Amino acid sequence: YASLFHPDDFTILDKMTKAFQKADEKQSFYVEYRNRCSNGEYKWLATTMKVFKRNEEGKPKQILGITIDINEQKLIEETLEEKTKIFQTILDSIPVMVFWKDDKNIFLGFNKAYREAVNYSPEELLHKNVNDLFPDGEKYLKDDHEVINSGQPKLNIIESVETSNGIFYSRTDKVPLRNLQGEIIGVIGSALDVTELKRTQEELSRLNNELEKRVEERTKNLQQREQQYRFLADFVPQIFWTADETGKVDYYNQNWYKFTGLDETTSLGDGWQLIIHPDDLQDTINTWTLAVKTGEPYQVQSRYLRHADKTYRWHLGRAQCLRDENGKIIKWFGTSTDIHDQKSLEESLKMQAEVIENMDEGVCIVDQQGYIIYVNQAQERIFGYEHGELVGKQVTVLNAGAEYQTLDNVRYIMEEVMQKNFWAGEWNNIKKDGTCFTTYSYITFLKLEQKELFVCV
Repeated sequence: YASLFHPDDFTILDKMTKAFQKADEKQSFYVEYRNRCSNGEYKWLATTMKVFKRNEEGKPKQILGITIDINEQKLIEETLEEKTKIFQTILDSIPVMVFWKDDKNIFLGFNKAYREAVNYSPEELLHKNVNDLFPDGEKYLKDDHEVINSGQPKLNIIESVETSNGIFYSRTDKVPLRNLQGEIIGVIGSALDVTELKRTQEELSRLNNELEKRVEERTKNLQQREQQYRFLADFVPQIFWTADETGKVDYYNQNWYKFTGLDETTSLGDGWQLIIHPDDLQDTINTWTLAVKTGEPYQVQSRYLRHADKTYRWHLGRAQCLRDENGKIIKWFGTSTDIHDQKSLEESLKMQAEVIENMDEGVCIVDQQGYIIYVNQAQERIFGYEHGELVGKQVTVLNAGAEYQTLDNVRYIMEEVMQKNFWAGEWNNIKKDGTCFTTYSYITFLKLEQKELFVCV
């Protein structure tokens, strides 16, 4: 019986045997393990057992057990776990802070940007109460309960967050978090760091109060602040700009002039339209016009013409309006950040995926257990399968010969590849309709995070 256990599950059998030596008649045990079937494949089983009879020495003589097949459930769990990892990877790749909590203020999840902003490790955050992590955590409950009770999002919440690195401000949007039954169980939040904007607002407010009291020094103070402002604006690596309440640009830092080669007269107002790529211009104008009209934050990606080499480079444009005490827009503050290298990388990865998908040669990726996790269109066409039909199957379905022989061959090749990093040679194959044919295959080994994968072309 033990010989049928998966090698990685022998410890379960050992622990189970020792446990029965000490168990009384009332105790039952539940274990999950992988068992080898007659076809050589391993399947997940679950067994519930208890001591049925004992010998004269009191040691277990007979054990009563019930075993059920949970292989499909386990595969579903593994698929869900994989999708969860992909989802978390996507969340960790975006610069926006994201988190989700239950109605008791307990963290259920978060992305890398949020974790780094609050300066906590994943273990310190997950399943912890906000009140235990932040001195003023109770204040977040008011907005959370409002969202949970109303079922409606609450947007543009300006919050201060106290961390071990100091206090930062965020603009947070909160929406209801629902379970599979549609019941609201908490909130999902996304936040942007607006510390600099907040500090700018506070500084402008302070200056306004001071200028009202010290009218005689108004001009002098404004000139000093303007010099400091321009110095700081020229110091940052991005293009920094401001616009009036109508959306007309009235200031650029020096990075703009260096990049575009335009002078101040040409640049101010709507001069920025001169350097936008023709294919991006109308969308940029529409997005900016809508932001100026509504006062909502402005964000757009477009290509700027660089004067030095006459090439277009992708930029991320962002802007936030400043309002007076009556809510009227009095100023726009914006930045343009060069993201060309990032965009180029994204396009390169997309192109590589497109190339693989449209190759004439078949490509198949298999995990260490021999299950297919990806095939391209050519692989499906060559073997006569519909799209998606091969994923999740044992790779032996593609190999001609008896199943036990093909499984042994696959294991042998996998060991060869892991030792030498590649294998190349002729391989006997079988199509879905039973037709056998031979291919020359090249197999390599790829280790991705915690996964060991085999790529066959």
